[in-house]
Amino acid sequence: MGARRAADRLHGAVADRLTATGVLLVGGASERFGSPKALASFRGETLAERGWRTLGALCDEVVAVGKVGDGLGLPFPMLDDGADERAPIFGVIAGLRAAAHEACVVLPVDCPLVGTELLRRLAEAVAVPQTGPLPGVYTKTMLSELEARVERDALSLRGVNPNVVEVDDTQLLNVNTPTDLVVALAAALESPDDQRPVASPDEAALLDLETDFWATALWAGRKLRKGEVFLAVDAVNGSLKRSLVTLMSWHALAVDPRTEVRDGGKWIDRWADPGALTALESAYARYDLRDAARALWATVDTFQGLAEETSRRFMFDAALDRPELRGQLARVVRDPRQRG
Repeated sequence: MGARRAADRLHGAVADRLTATGVLLVGGASERFGSPKALASFRGETLAERGWRTLGALCDEVVAVGKVGDGLGLPFPMLDDGADERAPIFGVIAGLRAAAHEACVVLPVDCPLVGTELLRRLAEAVAVPQTGPLPGVYTKTMLSELEARVERDALSLRGVNPNVVEVDDTQLLNVNTPTDLVVALAAALESPDDQRPVASPDEAALLDLETDFWATALWAGRKLRKGEVFLAVDAVNGSLKRSLVTLMSWHALAVDPRTEVRDGGKWIDRWADPGALTALESAYARYDLRDAARALWATVDTFQGLAEETSRRFMFDAALDRPELRGQLARVVRDPRQRG
């Protein structure tokens, strides 16, 4: 009955956040990892920051539990679990005792692929995944069982919450070693967060993209003129291509707003203009001065053509003088595809 009442409260919460307490288990000694896992960097943030952010996006209260004596220096407060030993059960008990709500969504710091949608599923079912007790949802009605286990020195969480939800095992990857972290990073590149749909640009966004593209193209041209092949090739194959792919996505939406375009070139072969895709095949540079110049101009040709058509279809004003910018680039680096 306690789990059912908790589920009723969760289902009655506002759409974005649940009336629940998020409990971040900051972790143990991290002996296999070699350093505190909570401070390991993952896509621009520490694992601790990632877990805190994930829970904060779902729950209207978040507490972090760990060993204050570890001196991790986290950018948010941490509650000491009050135990001499290290085991997740102590963090769950401390979190439940401190929580303002009946239900706690418990997330270990070393599960970086667990996102809000998975936690929401567990929260709404007041459940744990089929692989084990964490991450999972625990309620204050389970405190007596947890405390009894500690009394008899049985520190496992298994079976405390009998409700189980089947979830994708890959999302539950536990980072115990630096190698695990690399595997998690690779898996994160295929996460739903990296498959966001693209929205049509406004006039200012297109102008910003074009401005950045032409500035980078002129910079790459100057590097070619100085013989700095590496920097030029890096710009042509890197930043200029990223700008081109963004423009290709906006062009696809300009042609048909119903097109399912994904961010970062995801599934580009499905939605991009066939002519632009063909041009893209020959717009990458080898590590060679002449070929870098050729690829630079091939990229410029494709970008300029798409920019003109995209502007026309969206009925944007041409804020940049594209022929003049093309002339500026020609004065810096010659197009090797032209004879004479």
